[in-house]
Amino acid sequence: MNKKQSWKKRLDRGYKKYLKSPVGVFSTNDSNDAKKIGEIIKQYDLRNCLDIGCGGLPLPLYMKINPEVEWYGIDPLLYCQQRQFHFLCGCAEKLPFLNKYFDGVLFASSIDHLLDPITALQEAYRILKLQGYIFVWITEGRKVLLFKQQKKLGFPFDKMHLWGFTSFILTQLLKEQRFFVDAVHSLPSSRETFFVARKMEN
Repeated sequence: MNKKQSWKKRLDRGYKKYLKSPVGVFSTNDSNDAKKIGEIIKQYDLRNCLDIGCGGLPLPLYMKINPEVEWYGIDPLLYCQQRQFHFLCGCAEKLPFLNKYFDGVLFASSIDHLLDPITALQEAYRILKLQGYIFVWITEGRKVLLFKQQKKLGFPFDKMHLWGFTSFILTQLLKEQRFFVDAVHSLPSSRETFFVARKMEN
């Protein structure tokens, strides 16, 4: 099975799981992690923000906490609920938005499920304004493998994730893609970490 087939199989499995219990996983109203990242995002002056891998909730909690932000979302799965924000069905690796359009880009527990995280970060860089913010929520991987080693080994990292990230690995990848890490926050749940970084000049 090649990488795209593996990714598609996991998408299908996730969608079936969602249809059985469509309550969302990380960003419902009772999620302390989603509440914390909403409060962190609120500290930044954002006119608009793109949520990459936004999932199937009509309005995730972190969006509710930031109603002054014009939210956009993109996800490869259409799901079945009417969203209360701008939504497009699509992939992180090929974003259908203009260069330097967004003040913020959010990966809310989605970057470790992407087919190609590097291309997704490059796309995020492209659509962000200069000094725009990228927010990345990860579950810290238990295995300690460098991202380059993971690429050589191929998919998957574990049963739930195509890729595994630690704070060190993600910091390195962000720097390589010309993002300056402003802050790293521990979230209420164990192993959950939230990064805030800024787009640097070429």
